[in-house]
Amino acid sequence: MAELYNTDLFNDANLVAYYRLNDNFDSKSTNHFTTVNGSPTWVSGKYFNAVSLGESNTNNYLFANTNLGIDGTAITIAAWVKLTTEITSGTYIFFGQFSATTKRQFAIWYEYNGGTPRLAWGFDPIGIAGLYRYKTITLGTSNWYHLALTYDNTTMTPYYNAVAQTTGTPGGNGNTGTTSHVTIGCNPWSSNGNNPASAIIDDFCVFNDALTADEISTLATTTQIRRLATTARTSAAARSAASARSAASARSVAA
Repeated sequence: MAELYNTDLFNDANLVAYYRLNDNFDSKSTNHFTTVNGSPTWVSGKYFNAVSLGESNTNNYLFANTNLGIDGTAITIAAWVKLTTEITSGTYIFFGQFSATTKRQFAIWYEYNGGTPRLAWGFDPIGIAGLYRYKTITLGTSNWYHLALTYDNTTMTPYYNAVAQTTGTPGGNGNTGTTSHVTIGCNPWSSNGNNPASAIIDDFCVFNDALTADEISTLATTTQIRRLATTARTSAAARSAASARSAASARSVAA
């Protein structure tokens, strides 16, 4: 099974927080969820345990007062999600990150849009217009889904079960919010329990760069794929340099 912990992405230098959700601790660093609000429970998850926010959640969520060093810049957020109760109104915010400096929020949620459930991914400068992408779907309560969002300082790419959705180019800073947060089960910019999710969350990770489609696939597959992420990136650069040297050598011979 492709739990991030058992892939080489766990050793990637750009992984700044990783919550296996066997408990509330950060398995990569010390950005632990310092607030566990209400009564979330640890239940059987996609891999080992996961955090359950309850079947009729109104007040269960986790957060830490940090932007993880990501100030509205390049980011990947990803996790496995399984509903405990199908949505019939409002919004379930699954997870996200907010920086109080740029007042930019990245989040993934599920909403009841006039009677039609849909997934949503957002680059949200709080207080001004943001960039949102949607997928109309009824998730139900039987299946796990891998959800991810990447932003490479230019383009936001949403992923549903490793399949890229419609991309977009966001911009601008927000004007509201005073404390940085990373959250599960509530609004990242306020962390006050708004939009609680009735869901189970597992294997939540945050990178300070945009993972590639192949790397997202590594996280979302149910067959373990070992991938040397750092080595692969270095090798690509090495191949590019070698190609340039080869071309230069060919020009020299031709001359």
